[in-house]
Amino acid sequence: IRMNISNYTNVTAGGFIMFNVSVNDSTTFVPLTSGVVKLGFTNSKNASEFNVTPTIPTGTGVGTSSYSWIYNLSIATATLADGTYTVRVYANDTVNNVNFSVANTSFTLDTVPPNVTHVLMNATTLGNATNHSAGGFLLLAVTVNDSTTHADSVLLGLTSLRNVTEFNITLNAPGLNGLANASVWAVNLSLSAATLVDGIYTLRVYTNDSVENMNFSVGNLSFTFDSTPPNVTHVLMNAT
Repeated sequence: IRMNISNYTNVTAGGFIMFNVSVNDSTTFVPLTSGVVKLGFTNSKNASEFNVTPTIPTGTGVGTSSYSWIYNLSIATATLADGTYTVRVYANDTVNNVNFSVANTSFTLDTVPPNVTHVLMNATTLGNATNHSAGGFLLLAVTVNDSTTHADSVLLGLTSLRNVTEFNITLNAPGLNGLANASVWAVNLSLSAATLVDGIYTLRVYTNDSVENMNFSVGNLSFTFDSTPPNVTHVLMNAT
């Protein structure tokens, strides 16, 4: 059995997955009848199998004898639920000998972007309008989960309301940021004039999974950076 994608590949919505199944019987033959050869698809999320019948060959297929045939099947990814699928071949000959030993083909369908569940700042839930001065670092941590594949990258887009420009910072993957949680991506943002200009910043989370499903729906967060002391313009005494 062959697919138009590599075995164990992760795919997303759109298009078709094509299968070619070579079947031969050296003694009798596999009859060209619908349902004699089937492909069984089992989703790891619910462990239930459904069968699909491939196209019946119209002539002698590739092989060493006239008893060899190539069966073809195209299945639309839109008809499948997310999950990891194993594919088993069922082949029956004219005397009802059934072979279902070939089940080493697999692929994963993921159509849902990663889910952002928490955004933390200095280990507390990030709220709007929090104020920060120069010096030290601001720990930004994002909890990301993907129920089918995995998060591949997480960025934070920071937009200064003063100049309405956005710049991105890349968060370190779990295991590389010093935090124990296996779902947390984090970075230390330097609170300095070299990194930030004074003003209010809005934050948007951009996260991608391994098949480029992107989530950028979390963007209602903000903080204020102020590194400049108040300016004294007048000192009056007795109104003079």
